[in-house]
Order: sequence, then C-alpha cells, then structure tokens
Amino acid sequence: MIRRGQSVRDDLLKTIDSDKLTESQATWSIWALGRIDATQGGQKEVIAIALDQRRGDLNLRVQAARILGETKDKKGIPVLIKLLGDQEPRVRLAAIQSLGRTGWGEHSAAILDAVAGETDRLTLYTAWQVMRRQMSTDARKRSEEHTSELQSRTNLVCRLLLETK
Repeated sequence: MIRRGQSVRDDLLKTIDSDKLTESQATWSIWALGRIDATQGGQKEVIAIALDQRRGDLNLRVQAARILGETKDKKGIPVLIKLLGDQEPRVRLAAIQSLGRTGWGEHSAAILDAVAGETDRLTLYTAWQVMRRQMSTDARKRSEEHTSELQSRTNLVCRLLLETK
C-alpha cells in the first residue's frame, strides 16, 4: 500500500475517517498514511489527527504522535511540544518519546516548561530519561535557574538529573 503512495492516500484517509476499522486496522492504516506522507514531505493529516483536529480516537492520536517521532520531521517538534499539554497521559507519553527520537534542539526550555506540571508517573519518568539523553550535564546545570521555577515534583527529577555519576 505504501508503494502505491498518492494513488491510495485519499481512500486511506477516508477509511480512517469512516470509524469502521478495528483498532489494529486503524493502527496499520495511520502508519501507512504516515509513511506515504513522509515520502511526500508533509505530515499535515497526521498532525491534524494528533492534535484532535480531525476525527480520530485515542489510539489514532497516540499513533500519530509516534509517527511524528519515527519520521523525525523537525516540523513536528512544535506539535509534539503542544501534545505534552494534552489531557490524555498516553498522548503525552507518546509525545515525549517522539521528542526523544527527533531531538530537542533549541526547544529544551519549552519542553521543560511543558513537562513541569506532569502528573502521570510513567510520563514523568520517561521525560526524565529523555532529558538525560537530550541534555548534557552542563546544560542541565545551566538550566538549574530555569528548573527552580518548576513544580516541586519536577524539581526533584531535575535535581536527580544534576547528580554526577
């Protein structure tokens, strides 16, 4: 299907929108759409599903966030940062994992701000692990002033990040 590309893209999108697919079928379909769109240089529909601007259930939104990380499209980073504030923890978890794949670049402050109020333990722990990989010890120490403004739970995590081995 992916090799057929644009010729099946519109039908695939209609099928995803139909809400008649099983969860497995929907997962395979959105990944096929994500792969097709990645070869065309844009993820407009995947981004719309991730942001819940287009019909899609929780599974599709999580898969859309994962696709943005898998394709490592830098245009998806602001979308993933926005998803860190989503009310659904599974979407936030997929977003932080995807940010770990794409890299933070110059977005570290925005990402730290977004995860500051994280309440889900798994998402918070994942964010901590991603921060350890994305920020050097020196960068974490330089951001100590920034982290002092964060909520107490995240402050604890940031203090753990500043530990030396």
